[in-house]
Amino acid sequence: MSRHQLEEGRYRIAVGWDNPMQSFFATVTSGPDDYVHLWVGACRGEVPSIDALAAALSPYHRLTADMRVRLHQDRVDTLDRGPTELQRTLLNLVDPSRPHLPEE
Repeated sequence: MSRHQLEEGRYRIAVGWDNPMQSFFATVTSGPDDYVHLWVGACRGEVPSIDALAAALSPYHRLTADMRVRLHQDRVDTLDRGPTELQRTLLNLVDPSRPHLPEE
C-alpha cells in the first residue's frame, strides 16, 4: 500500500493505492481531534481510478499532475502482486458477500 501525506489549508489529506482492496483511497481530516471530512477507498474496488479519486477529493484538494503520476506508478508497481492468502482471508471476513478467491 502506498500513502502520501498532503496539506491543503486546514486539511490534512492522505491518498494512496491499496493493492489488497484494489482501490485508491483518500482521507481528509482537520483539527486537533482529526475530524473526518472524507474517507473513501475502504471497500474493495470503491475508487478504481485516479479520476474517481480526484472527483472525491475535489471539494478539499486538487491533485497535481505530479501526484497523479506517483499514484499511477504506485498502482503499476503492485500489478504483479495480488493479495496474500492472509489478506484474502481477512477480506472475506470484512466482506463475505464478495469472495476473494486465490489467484490461479
